[in-house]
Amino acid sequence: MTEFKKGDRVRHSTWEGHGVILVDEGDYVLVRDDYGLKRWWPKVGVALAPVDENVSACNSVGKQENEGEMRCATTVHPESHESACSDDKTFRATDIASKASELVGGDRDRQHGAKHDNFSRIAELWSAWLRVRKNPAEAINAHDVGVMMALMKLARTQSGALNIDDYIDACGYAACAGEVAQADAS
Repeated sequence: MTEFKKGDRVRHSTWEGHGVILVDEGDYVLVRDDYGLKRWWPKVGVALAPVDENVSACNSVGKQENEGEMRCATTVHPESHESACSDDKTFRATDIASKASELVGGDRDRQHGAKHDNFSRIAELWSAWLRVRKNPAEAINAHDVGVMMALMKLARTQSGALNIDDYIDACGYAACAGEVAQADAS
């Protein structure tokens, strides 16, 4: 398997994503991705990006040398998420709004499908959950939120391009919901 060094510009063949390597650890690499977020990518499918390939989004939010400029995304590496993603920065409201504008006005339709279709699928799954849960008349609780977030990620698998993060995130939310349910039961 290829070994990468910090600062290598890479792309992922499955997700068509680009990024800059922050950490190479076994079967995973921590990458600041196209959206300026830190994500653990499995090494399978990761290759060095040609010099002329556009990786500008990786550096539009923060320089790769300054690892303290972005919070990490929800995708985690099982052993070292906390140590690698613990940096913090306060964003101004204009920074947040500007980044949101870039994301919703960009290629999200390709990644998640048309907004209306995607939101309709999510609404259908959430409505179904709220009907079939143990106590449908009760207010939404923490466990419901975890389940509904997993359902949101699963709804995204039905439109747009394959994004393996949707499956990873759905598992993460389901696991968190299980932990919450266990705590609520005790």
